[in-house]
Amino acid sequence: MDRKIILGFLYLITLIAIFWTHVWFKIFLALFVGLPIVYFHAILRKPEDSLEDLRIGSLVNDLPNGPRGEYSTF
Repeated sequence: MDRKIILGFLYLITLIAIFWTHVWFKIFLALFVGLPIVYFHAILRKPEDSLEDLRIGSLVNDLPNGPRGEYSTF
């Protein structure tokens, strides 16, 4: 069988199961509560916070020229 047919069939069965078991309301409620939290966090996050996520973030923060200084190799 074609993959698109199988994927469409599984998608249809999943939607039927979600609506039949009334799980759709819990999914909607989770998105209704979760998405504003994610958006609020995205608004408050500063670009400087991403330096801590780098593998060498602590090394970059201690450079005398700052994180945008000269390039170096280790």
